Amino acid sequence: MKVKAFYFGFRCPQWGIVLLFLLAMALTSGSLYAQTSSRPILIISSSNPGLPNIDDNISEFIRNYKSLGGKHPILIQNMNFESLSGIHRWVGQMRELLLTYQGEKRPALIIILGLAAWSAFISQDQEIIDHTIPVLCGLMNQNTVKLPEVGTDLREWEPESVDVSDSPGWGDAVSGALCFYDINKNVELIKHLYPMVEHIAFLSDNSFAGVSIQALVKKQMHNFPELKLILLDGRKASLPEIIEQIKHLPPNTALLLGSWRIDMNDNYSVSGVLSQITGTNPAIPSFALTPAGMEQGGVIGGYIPMSQTIGKDLSLRAFEYVDQSVAVVTDKNIQDIPNQFVFDRIKMKQSGIRKSSLPLPHQMLNRSFAMESYKYPLITIAAVFGLLLLGYLIVFFYFFRVKKLKEAAEESDRLKSAFLANMSHEIRTPLNAIVGFANILVMKEHTPQNRKSYCEIIQNSSKLLLRLIDDILYISRLETENIELSYETCDIVELSKKVLETVKYVDKNNNEIIFDPIYPKFDLYTDNQRLQQILINLLSNALKFTKDGTITLAFEVDQNNENVLFSVTDTGCGIPVEKHKSVFERFEKLNEYAQGTGLGLAICKLIAVKWGGDIWIDPAYKDGTRFVFSHPLKQTHKHH
Repeated sequence: MKVKAFYFGFRCPQWGIVLLFLLAMALTSGSLYAQTSSRPILIISSSNPGLPNIDDNISEFIRNYKSLGGKHPILIQNMNFESLSGIHRWVGQMRELLLTYQGEKRPALIIILGLAAWSAFISQDQEIIDHTIPVLCGLMNQNTVKLPEVGTDLREWEPESVDVSDSPGWGDAVSGALCFYDINKNVELIKHLYPMVEHIAFLSDNSFAGVSIQALVKKQMHNFPELKLILLDGRKASLPEIIEQIKHLPPNTALLLGSWRIDMNDNYSVSGVLSQITGTNPAIPSFALTPAGMEQGGVIGGYIPMSQTIGKDLSLRAFEYVDQSVAVVTDKNIQDIPNQFVFDRIKMKQSGIRKSSLPLPHQMLNRSFAMESYKYPLITIAAVFGLLLLGYLIVFFYFFRVKKLKEAAEESDRLKSAFLANMSHEIRTPLNAIVGFANILVMKEHTPQNRKSYCEIIQNSSKLLLRLIDDILYISRLETENIELSYETCDIVELSKKVLETVKYVDKNNNEIIFDPIYPKFDLYTDNQRLQQILINLLSNALKFTKDGTITLAFEVDQNNENVLFSVTDTGCGIPVEKHKSVFERFEKLNEYAQGTGLGLAICKLIAVKWGGDIWIDPAYKDGTRFVFSHPLKQTHKHH
């Protein structure tokens, strides 16, 4: 027997991250489960709650279900299926979750929110799924792609678009509605308004929804052989690179917006980024394929699905099945959510498009309104605006008196915000691993091998988190000048040899390490510990990014500039010239998947500057990377 699935859906969601909300919901559901013997309603969400699409529907479901008199506890499980970087683990994560909720924890009903979670669910082996449990689905669109096989290069992954209702596991008992993106209607609209168009540039991000919509666009564009499709693919480009591509689009191109939330580096974009993207090249007309693109994209219009909420419908169906024991319906009444032409009046006016040229029927945003109907609100707004303008003039007057101080404060605030944003992003990675695998360990019994593997992941993530926090505290102390350098006379030849012995133990790439000083002994008045710290950081980086190569440590004395120049040279992958300065910024990592905090080179920079030197990358060296840092000679004693 196949799974009994009932679908309720609307436009594809934009995923957000609000961990506090998820934790509160999990604690609430856990306490409810402990207070009642009723089997729970299990909500499996593709991504973290946080944006209105997910938050509003889950909240509406809980509120309406309780108002109906529902007695079953509600459990919420977030799968964190946001970017594609973890897609090969989705099926396994879903399997672990389904195995967890068996026996005494067996739910009375499963609700799956999101196309990614549904794809992972229907990809399970049949014996994993309890076919006696009804399944409701929401927040999905009609077209999807099959999950890739393990080992697939996700940036070169080119899946075919398939209809959800035709995919394996959909079941023989399906009802509800599907969101459908009509590519043909949107391209025909573009051709109607811009007959000279020759290229369609389609924007999609590094998410499962983005890949699914892109696959549908490529499939439907075969109906328009006269047009060339240009893919702006978030799997292969960051947001700045996408913006550069849009700036250089060829003439007679129209931009069609899909989704944009996550780029190739798993960087999340804030709301309104689509408007920034479309404003990059005003000569290119922009159209929307999704409601989100229409709402924030600064586009002319599009043929898009109409928004609707599903929380109430889900709660009514759930209450019937688990509280009133209504028999499961077995019809196949699948209905598409209606699409409609929607246009922005302001963008149309800017683009010189007449309303008479638009297809009927259509909906118009940013309509003009009668002044008399809003007389008193407008007077109030005008008064408030006048007060604000007066306040602005006062602030503007004092601004010139404290300009330097304010600029310094604004720069400090900007750096603080950037620091906090980067720190939050970096801390989340090891913290997610610690919390996730800790939850898996306590949920069910595991084999000793699996338990050991989970514990090692938790231990490594804990070490990375501790090192990150230590580095952050150290940088803070350096910047606030709470650390004074402890100078002493040190033989840097002997110090270098000890450092090399230390780093050799961590070399896993079979490299040759060379140190051949021209001085048998050289005394330098320096901070012994800080000098070792810089050398270990640079040598560790060289070992990490060099395989079966050569790493050379050297120093020379520059009498003209009264400096000692240290260098660490490797034959590894190298660093692009345009990245030579940015690598010394905090949290800057050339390889997002390489382990590390992204703070090592920033610390090296601060230490070198603190003792009066500097650090840089030699642009003339092309066979890998050569880091060079200087140290003032100060009081030195040389021995030949």
